[in-house]
Amino acid sequence: MISVLCVDDDSAYLSLEKRFLEVPDVLTVTTALSAREALKEMETNRFDAIVADYQMPDIDGIELLKAVRATNPGLPFILYTGKGREEVVIDAFNNGANFYLQKNGEPKILFPQLKDTIFKAVKIGELGQALHDSETRYRKLFETAQDGILVLDAESGEITDANPFLLTLLGYTRDEMLGKKLWEIGVIWNKALAEQAYADLIKTGYIRYEGLPLETKDRRAIDAEFVSNVYVVKTQKVIQCIIRDITKRKQMEEALKESATLLNDVGEMAHIGGWELDVKTKEVRLTKETYRIHDISEDERIDLSKAVLFFDLPDRSTLEAALQRCMEKENAFDLELPFPAPRAGISGRVSWDMR
Repeated sequence: MISVLCVDDDSAYLSLEKRFLEVPDVLTVTTALSAREALKEMETNRFDAIVADYQMPDIDGIELLKAVRATNPGLPFILYTGKGREEVVIDAFNNGANFYLQKNGEPKILFPQLKDTIFKAVKIGELGQALHDSETRYRKLFETAQDGILVLDAESGEITDANPFLLTLLGYTRDEMLGKKLWEIGVIWNKALAEQAYADLIKTGYIRYEGLPLETKDRRAIDAEFVSNVYVVKTQKVIQCIIRDITKRKQMEEALKESATLLNDVGEMAHIGGWELDVKTKEVRLTKETYRIHDISEDERIDLSKAVLFFDLPDRSTLEAALQRCMEKENAFDLELPFPAPRAGISGRVSWDMR
């Protein structure tokens, strides 16, 4: 139900206004004979719109409007008066009135018009509140995100905002970044790459880089995943960049590559096979010695179902249950299983260690 506060120092007109506007279960009207009384009502009650006369003793409609806007910037306000002048209309809109209506004429014509205006004003207020809530949620996400977020003006390429996480990551203050271009402050140390990325973004509306080299204020190099897109806010094109520090991930990938190389080398020398299962992707990676032991081509793609066959057990449920337990709980375990190799004369035992 829509709740409206009508303010007018003419008690007879106010009573008539209430009678014409109210609709059971749709619109209810609370009346106030002065601006002070209206402000007092607002302290204890919530209203969806305010309809106020301009000329009232002590505090006029414009002053009431200013007081309302100071505490309720989005509350729909209709100045509804029979004593307004052109400068009053201008003053009303300059101070945030949503509508201005003259109340001279037949009530049967004027009040339906006012009622329609109230419904329009309330709808505008709902849309404005929804937009405000959306902007508040975005700002909260922007301020608390654990990835760097950078906002640029699409026309000039200049930085207009940067979230706290990015400022901490790069070591800059907000003032040091605002109004600058990325290559002007050295974030992307390769100016040609930065300029090309910007040109590609403007052309396509979206770019993504894996392992883009960035540089902090103290000249430390970091690898970043860089995703950027162009969108429109009201009538202005802006660029939003999401920057994720993947330096540690890159270091881990390099360490894994080195470990895999070492495992292959050791396996070949000691004739020990090995295979790895990525519990998330279910991808299986075999060492060269494992390919040799099982007499299969290194070009053959091995999935989990094929890998399980390597053990050729009478009852595979033990292995499958252990794999499932590890994937679900990510617990480490050791499992020793016998296996027959397809190459003649080769047999052995398998030690399984998932961590």
